[in-house]
Amino acid sequence: METILESARKVRRALTSNPAMVQKIACLILAVLLIMTICIFSASLSNMQDAYSSSRNELGERIYSNLYMMYSSYQGASQPGANVQDDILPRMQKYYTAAQTLDDAMAGCFGETYRVLTSTVKSSLNDAFDAYSGAYRMGKSTATAESSMNACMNSLESLLLTRFNAQGAVIPVE
Repeated sequence: METILESARKVRRALTSNPAMVQKIACLILAVLLIMTICIFSASLSNMQDAYSSSRNELGERIYSNLYMMYSSYQGASQPGANVQDDILPRMQKYYTAAQTLDDAMAGCFGETYRVLTSTVKSSLNDAFDAYSGAYRMGKSTATAESSMNACMNSLESLLLTRFNAQGAVIPVE
């Protein structure tokens, strides 16, 4: 019966007498290590891509939610007894500010193709808010401001329908 020490000696003699065998074994070990490294890297990359996509979708859903709440808040403005100055406009402004902040973060992180609020949309909304503020400050009619805000809400409704998918994630502009 052969001992472990004798078996080890036979293997050592076989390897030292056959350098081609040593090269083949070394190549095999390197190949296995390379395959394992590629598998680990691939799994890690896949997890990073999932996290990236999930973050982008979550941010898009929050932008959608804030814009939708802003839009919904204004829908009651034409109701009798609606407190536009002290209730509706401040609530809209809060949602608008949140949406702008999130939209800027989205564009900064994922590129301008994911920006929802263009400079034209923001300018129109700012002008409509300013028109209300000016009318209230001067004690004048808010009819012009209301007309401007109605046009903005129509644009906002279009954005909500065209720039977001059914789950609320942003659809990038090509």
